[in-house]
Amino acid sequence: MTVKQSVLGVPDVPVVSETAALAMAEGVRALTDADIAAATTGVGGPGDQDGEPAGSVWCAVATRDTSWAVHRNFDGEPEQVLEQSVRCALEMLGESEKRFTG
Repeated sequence: MTVKQSVLGVPDVPVVSETAALAMAEGVRALTDADIAAATTGVGGPGDQDGEPAGSVWCAVATRDTSWAVHRNFDGEPEQVLEQSVRCALEMLGESEKRFTG
C-alpha cells in the first residue's frame, strides 16, 4: 500500500487518472479539515510513464460540498510541466472561490 492510499485514501487505480487526482484532493481536504484543497498528478517527463505521455497531468480541487478535476497536456521540460501543473491547481482554486462563494 502506498502513502497516497494509506493516508489520503486513494484507491488502487492508475496514479495518473482523474480518480487518483480527485481522491488526493478529497483526502487532503478531509485530513486537514480544510474548506478547500487541491492536488495534481501526472507525468513530468522526460519520458512516458505507465502508458501516459510526458506532460499528461490531472489537476483537482475538493471543497466541503463538491470536487472536480481537469486533464491537461503540458509541453516542456519536467520543470516546466511542474510549473504549469502548479499554475493549473492555483487557477482551479481561484475558480472554485468564484464558483462557490458567489
